[in-house]
Amino acid sequence: MLLQACQAADDAQLAKYTASTSHDPAPTSLSDPLSNQHITLTRPHTVLLLATVRGGVAYRGVFTGAMADEFRSADGKKDIYAMFNSAAAEVAATPGCENQDPKFESTTKKTLILPPARR
Repeated sequence: MLLQACQAADDAQLAKYTASTSHDPAPTSLSDPLSNQHITLTRPHTVLLLATVRGGVAYRGVFTGAMADEFRSADGKKDIYAMFNSAAAEVAATPGCENQDPKFESTTKKTLILPPARR
């Protein structure tokens, strides 16, 4: 399972946003030599969770925090897609984050259910 939350940025921009704890969007329109490429899942049994769609706005920590809450509350019954949907709904309900569109991709053939979280 992959959890992707980074976006293309130069070193100066990365340093600026790495030090930030705000929910300001990370830059999405910097010089990007790979702008015509995207992630394509080819490996079987893989789940990819993206904080937003390509070219979208991702507010630092919003989606990743919501997914962390879902992972912590794993009960051995709820599948990863249901967890993703809950986290995406939380992102949509966060004031100012309505334009962040998390993305889910999967090449699994079976339902992925995480074991209960250890406490």
